Amino acid sequence: MLVCPVCGSPLQKEERKYVCGNGHAFDMAKEGYVNLLLSNQKRSAEPGDPKESVRSRKEFLDAGYYESLAKGIARIVTEVLPEPSKILDAGVGTGYYLSYLTNARGHKDICHAIDIGKEECRVSAKKVKEAQIAVASVFRLPYSDSSFDLVMSVFTPYAPEEFLRVVKPGGYVLAVQPGKRHLYELKAAVYDCPYENEEKGYDLPGFTLVKTENVIDRIRLKDHDAIMALWNMTPYAHKTSRKDAAKLDELPYLDTTTDFYVSLYQKEASE
Repeated sequence: MLVCPVCGSPLQKEERKYVCGNGHAFDMAKEGYVNLLLSNQKRSAEPGDPKESVRSRKEFLDAGYYESLAKGIARIVTEVLPEPSKILDAGVGTGYYLSYLTNARGHKDICHAIDIGKEECRVSAKKVKEAQIAVASVFRLPYSDSSFDLVMSVFTPYAPEEFLRVVKPGGYVLAVQPGKRHLYELKAAVYDCPYENEEKGYDLPGFTLVKTENVIDRIRLKDHDAIMALWNMTPYAHKTSRKDAAKLDELPYLDTTTDFYVSLYQKEASE
């Protein structure tokens, strides 16, 4: 299933490395992931998030604030996929959602995952030990054609051509984006005129939209650390003035809405 990022030949596992028939070899890290991101595929010297950001996100998710989404993903996947199935998490992050899914489905699936960041892969490989995890770009997935029954894309960039290539005919893409009211109260604490998010889904030629669903919950961020951990996970943290962001320092806790817009797409069957 894994293919060489250099020549496209199948990769075979040999103890602590992967090797293709043309002699290209890729060592596995001690945590079990393999780095298949070539230097010419990088947009920066060290893609992905800093260690502190990944650690903060892991602590936030492991605290259960987004458990409603994890449950929703597991439920929707189970509605359409038999066990076992082959699943790819195309942007695994800390491994929270994939770990929840594998636990909910009794560890019967064959799971793969990629992320652009080494730190994300290191953390997720420790959390989801049964999954084969690779450092790779979603725009050049290191897998053979028609490898997966389902690809998960949770708050990550997506690549229509690659999803079409690696999903089996009749297989699925499950996409998660912010819903209209996602974190509305958090935004209202910072901005004078908060706005609702646009729900537009993915543009996936070759796929049919099967269903959309909003997974909505209400969470209490119990202290300032939790508020800032969530804030720093959002794109607002990078484009908001220090003056506005400082308003969060005045909050001992915050109740806010979580609204996840989930879309399920099915690949059209081959003629």
